[in-house]
Amino acid sequence: MKNKETAIRETMRLNIISKRKDLGLTQLELAERLGSKKTTIASWEQGLSSPDIDTIAQLLKLFNMNFYEFTGISKDE
Repeated sequence: MKNKETAIRETMRLNIISKRKDLGLTQLELAERLGSKKTTIASWEQGLSSPDIDTIAQLLKLFNMNFYEFTGISKDE
């Protein structure tokens, strides 16, 4: 289970980085859109923490992604 959790966290981390950059946003700009802090975004991108479920919902909308794409979880799991 730990390996799957690690894989999910890594997929989310990489998606946050790539989608933020695709949108042309700085960490500060993303933080402002989410009502968060720049240090929080940096922490996610460094893999030190992960967003909570409410923030994930905001990210999905902002990034125009579904949960499965964002987490790398298969619909069959």
